Amino acid sequence: MNILAIETATPICSVALLSDRDVVSHQSESGNQVHIERLAIMLKNALELATTLKIQLDALAVSIGPGSFTGLRIGLATIKALGSILKLPLIPVPTLDAMALQYFENSPTGHIPDASIGLLFSHRDLVHSATFRGGSSEPTRGEYTFGSLD
Repeated sequence: MNILAIETATPICSVALLSDRDVVSHQSESGNQVHIERLAIMLKNALELATTLKIQLDALAVSIGPGSFTGLRIGLATIKALGSILKLPLIPVPTLDAMALQYFENSPTGHIPDASIGLLFSHRDLVHSATFRGGSSEPTRGEYTFGSLD
């Protein structure tokens, strides 16, 4: 399956072109207003590469949070419009789930940990969090929480 994926829930804006879970291309940038200023350009670059490589997209994926409210609105509006134009299905991806899967697949210990906690900083010393359990091919998520680190 060939997927064009975007992530706008965090301070880093990224666009990836994937083919059967292999990353064909990846662009990411961070900074003030990067989502509104660079997302369209990054998508254009990825779509041009897909055309050059003759990659037929099957779906579009987008992070759905938790995360920056403004970043999420930019990402969701952009991918919904693109999906409508290209007539492609959208795949919603919870941000912490994607982060956990990346961690579990690239575990520094070389094996899948039994458990981990994903944290995503919000505002005013608050965090979004979720627990994840290993033991299978993909991590299993517990409930999301939002609160102080205290």
